[in-house]
Amino acid sequence: MRSVAVPLCALALSCSSKNAPAYATAAAAVAVNVAAAAINRAATNECVAQCSYGTRCNHDTGFCEPAPELGGAEDFGAASPPPHEIEPRCREAERNRAELILVYAKNHPKIVELDEILLQCASIGAAAPPSEPPP
Repeated sequence: MRSVAVPLCALALSCSSKNAPAYATAAAAVAVNVAAAAINRAATNECVAQCSYGTRCNHDTGFCEPAPELGGAEDFGAASPPPHEIEPRCREAERNRAELILVYAKNHPKIVELDEILLQCASIGAAAPPSEPPP
């Protein structure tokens, strides 16, 4: 019972009138972003968001949907690039890391993500493991 009471108390306290300006600001930001997405959709007939790999834009609905011809599946997380696209993507990750390591620290999330990608590329022989830039 105690594990339920703490979140309920926190929720009740967060709804106080002193937070009203924050709620108004958040509502305004959401309204602006929804309007911008609608304007973009009307102007370009593209999806409301960028479609991930293995999906394509359904121009009628404005939403991304699985694209079996691109390796898409009903489980969006299951899609992976076809083999002939892996090596160019690994080279792109190498180039991106080489540029970003000059700007960001080794533990920056962008660098960590690229390092993980490059380790996967190295495990299949499509790229060298991540290395440090020259001094």
